[in-house]
Amino acid sequence: MSRKNYPTQLRDHLGNDIKLATKPFATGGEGSVFDVTGRPDLVAKLYSKPQSKDRCDKLQAMAKLCSPDLLKIAAWPTATLSNGHPSTVEGILMPRIRNHKEIHNLYTVAQRKKDYPQVDWGFLLHTARNCAIAFESVHRHGHVVGDVNQKNVMVSEKGIIALVDCDSFQVKEGYRIFRCGVGVPEYTPPELQGRKFSELDRSDNHDLFGLAVMIFQLLMMGRHPFAGVPQVSTDIPIDKAIQDGLYAYTRNPTKLKPPPQVPPITILNQDTRELFERAFRSQQRPTATEWRKVLDASLNGLQRCKNDPKHSYPASGDCPWCQLIAASRLMFFIPSQPSASSALQIEDIQNLIRKLAGMWLSLASYVRPNPILPIEVTLPPELRNIQKPDMLLHPVPPPTLPSPQLNPLPPLPILLPRPKLHLLPSKPQYPDGPLPSLQPPAPAKMPALKLRPKPPPPIYPPLPSPDPPDRFLENLFLSVALLGLPVYWIAPPVGLIVMVGLGTAWLVLKLLEGTWQNKAQKSLKRSHDIQCGLLDQEYKNRIRPLEVANRRIIKAWESANDEKAAVHARLCSAIDDEYRSRCVLWEAAKTKIRSEHQQLVREIEQANSLILAEWERENTTLQNNYDLMRRKVEIENLRLVSVRDAVVASQQAEHRQKCNAIDETNRQRIASWEAANAPWLKLQKRWRGAVSAAEESIKKLETILDSSRQKTSSRIKQLKGDAEAKVKSYKDARSEYDRELSQAERNSSKIQLEEHLDKSLIRRAKQKGISGNRLTTLESFGIETANDVIKLNYQKVPGIGPVYTQRLLKWRENIEKKFKPRSGIPESEKKRIASRYAPVLLPLVQTLQSAINEIESLTASHRNHESELIKSIAISVQELAIAQAYVRKMKIV
Repeated sequence: MSRKNYPTQLRDHLGNDIKLATKPFATGGEGSVFDVTGRPDLVAKLYSKPQSKDRCDKLQAMAKLCSPDLLKIAAWPTATLSNGHPSTVEGILMPRIRNHKEIHNLYTVAQRKKDYPQVDWGFLLHTARNCAIAFESVHRHGHVVGDVNQKNVMVSEKGIIALVDCDSFQVKEGYRIFRCGVGVPEYTPPELQGRKFSELDRSDNHDLFGLAVMIFQLLMMGRHPFAGVPQVSTDIPIDKAIQDGLYAYTRNPTKLKPPPQVPPITILNQDTRELFERAFRSQQRPTATEWRKVLDASLNGLQRCKNDPKHSYPASGDCPWCQLIAASRLMFFIPSQPSASSALQIEDIQNLIRKLAGMWLSLASYVRPNPILPIEVTLPPELRNIQKPDMLLHPVPPPTLPSPQLNPLPPLPILLPRPKLHLLPSKPQYPDGPLPSLQPPAPAKMPALKLRPKPPPPIYPPLPSPDPPDRFLENLFLSVALLGLPVYWIAPPVGLIVMVGLGTAWLVLKLLEGTWQNKAQKSLKRSHDIQCGLLDQEYKNRIRPLEVANRRIIKAWESANDEKAAVHARLCSAIDDEYRSRCVLWEAAKTKIRSEHQQLVREIEQANSLILAEWERENTTLQNNYDLMRRKVEIENLRLVSVRDAVVASQQAEHRQKCNAIDETNRQRIASWEAANAPWLKLQKRWRGAVSAAEESIKKLETILDSSRQKTSSRIKQLKGDAEAKVKSYKDARSEYDRELSQAERNSSKIQLEEHLDKSLIRRAKQKGISGNRLTTLESFGIETANDVIKLNYQKVPGIGPVYTQRLLKWRENIEKKFKPRSGIPESEKKRIASRYAPVLLPLVQTLQSAINEIESLTASHRNHESELIKSIAISVQELAIAQAYVRKMKIV
């Protein structure tokens, strides 16, 4: 029975006096929580009912096992409280958890926007990592959380985790284990679904399932991993999905798929997805340490979105939160203020578009600079030019000799045609095989047996109940003991003896009453069992003759059937023997025909082989004679060609000797001339090299100039093309933005109503039947507030039937009746519309401004570069003109 009044003065297990406030500040199912006078860092939890001995032992063990590590992450009991009896526990002392809220206030979208408006996905990742650290610490000390649920995990504004209701944990002290007798189905692993928790010891692996569910809810916007849209005709509640292993977000879901409007599972990195697969689809679940390491790596790999600094995501690909806003208008986080205001700079975007459209690389057509004329060339006075000597000519080469008249080759031999061979005989015709004889039909089965029916089983008499106890003596002793009370005031010794003696007799009768009742019950049970045994034996004696007669009938029926089967088998065997004898005769005739045909084929093939051998021998003789005659003609022709080649080689050698003598004379004349004219030739060669170097330098500079113009123009064209593609999407977004703003103005009352309804959370409404499993399912389908309830009209949610739907719609209707709209568009709606288009408009602004800046930089850089190139070309043109003037001046006649 629950207590109505709690004590205000207690003692802890060390004997210290603990004074409590007169009224509790929180009340729950097990008891109430009080402030501790003089200790603002502590609170006291007093139980409303007396605790069992096992429960008292558990709380005392927890107080002994308290450590600084556990106090960092949990409201662990630091002491037990008693009211003068150390063996009984009235309550516990534990640390006060300040500025923390239940974790579902963080992972559900609607509640997070109210309680944690400034957080981003990185904060959720940080909180999940701290959650893993808390479980890691509990497991390291040998304990198990057991009752994992969203109300026992608290989170601060900094993402610090604190576990509460620790007195429900499974605690280990030495070899003794104090069990956790409670649990929530949504966080219970499949192997424990439906089992009685007070009768089993839990392990770390069981906790790890609940930890994985909570991490999944943090990272996936409050969605439960086993809540989804059934792909079958029946509903699949969360506990059933867990029991059947229907993880809705697995790689290839079959019976259960993710609900609509959820973030894609690809928002998580590969390592995190693999841990979820292990946690929900195998018994080897990742430990809290593994979760901590993977979540740490994810935190280190986060990057910030350029459109909205509050968007954080893994460092790969584009921002998924912007993609969700642009594609589905799903806003899971409140946008930052810069993001909302930037989307409204429509005029600035128009100015950027116009400025970009007028930007081109306008360059004049290139003309090579002219040299500065005239150019005066003056040679050194001591330099003189000697005329080049005349060169001797080569003699005319000898005439070409005609080719000799070669002997013709003999005509090809006429080979004998291939002889006609004897034809092989056609395939023999075999006689048709014998047809099998038909077997007799199977014998008809014997008619069904008509067995003798057994009598109905005996009807047992009901188990008698013992007579109620005779309470005459009890009432007599109690009455006389009560009469001893007035006697006590007259004669205390006599009254005391009467009350004690007769009271003791009454107590003895009362204590023995149950024993007598049990003995009477057992005696009646034995008599009843003997009577039932006699009935059973009588029934067996009655049915024994019937069973013997039925066995005889069954044996005769089976013998008749066996005889019919044996006769049928003998007939079939005789028919089969006769058919096999006919098949033997047919096989012998077939073998004889095949043997005669093969003998005839061998004889014809031998005759054909002799004919072919004679034909090949005659043709080989003709071919050999032809080859001999041809070899003689080719030898004679080779001799004639060799004679002609020898004459030609002699004439060419004589001509080559004369040319070599003339070349030697010319080389001597040129060498004598170059020696006499060496200064002039050296200077001439230097100026000709200067001409080539100047021309090559000019061509190289002009190529660089042309390439620079093409590259700059191409880059500007590319930048403008990329920006124009963005502008098209901007035009669509601008028209949608204007249309949505006009729509918001028309629907101002409806928008204000939705904002009003969004303030009412289903979790806080405490509707009948809407809790636990159903509440988690609704949140997993994005139905968290009174405004979301309308989705139930067109979206089926497992476990939420017509009754609960009407109940929630009625609740929404009652809230709606209290609403009074104001004029004008709410400022929050303007910001929300602007933030929806930020993922489209902000990248456009960045693209346009970046393109304009880069084009301006490219244009300025190109103009400077082109000016320097033209100056260098003009210098090279002047150097070329000077070198050409010297070459003309030093021309050798």
